[in-house]
Amino acid sequence: MWYVLIILLITLSCGIKADPQVLMRPKIEIRRIGDTVYVRSLEDAIRIRGFEEDKGFLYKREPKAFCFTVERVGEGKAKYCVDGVLEGKPEVNLRYEKDKVLVKAQGYERYALYAIVNGDLELGSRKDMGESFNLERSYTKLCYALTGVVGSRESYPTSFCLEPLPPPEVEDVKDLEYRTTKDLLILVWSYEGDYQSFLVYSGDKLLGETKGFTFELPLPEKSTTFTVKVKSKEGFMSKGRSILYSP
Repeated sequence: MWYVLIILLITLSCGIKADPQVLMRPKIEIRRIGDTVYVRSLEDAIRIRGFEEDKGFLYKREPKAFCFTVERVGEGKAKYCVDGVLEGKPEVNLRYEKDKVLVKAQGYERYALYAIVNGDLELGSRKDMGESFNLERSYTKLCYALTGVVGSRESYPTSFCLEPLPPPEVEDVKDLEYRTTKDLLILVWSYEGDYQSFLVYSGDKLLGETKGFTFELPLPEKSTTFTVKVKSKEGFMSKGRSILYSP
């Protein structure tokens, strides 16, 4: 009787099979901008044959519709297809309004705005836009790219830059004077308000930079004009205040 039970147990154990592991479809973001398709993983690392990598995105320049396989490293793969290039690009008109710029776009019903940094389109900066919107001006030159959006495709980008605001006026130092010792000339001044540093010049030559309100240098042998400029915390310079030293 015991050998019958053994045979039955062996038969049952051979018939038990674990459920096969289901390979999850990779979670990704796909963008077509002009003739380039960009793919970014939203979870684990991925790879796509024939694509290059840059700043967290895999990309391939291909104007025609095509399909590709995304592999989630170690856990399966899935096939995706994209349409061909969306021809054309938006027309962009700018109207300056003090510290803002009104941007009016034509050619599409929806748009995507990207920042351009060092000549490169920053994919992570994408913002959805309508036909008109405002952009803030800065004291530095800001550049952008605007694409037209139709479905899941974006047109070729139109690039534009905003003219910077005029630099703010920085107040000069006050009470600039000098004192002398046997071997030294000491420039002394006062200043109220925030600043980053003071720069001391002799003509066009920069002698040094200080955060204090005095500056020492060897006693000149001839008449010399010294100029002290203020550098603001934003990096802007004052016109400068000068004083003439005569032996």
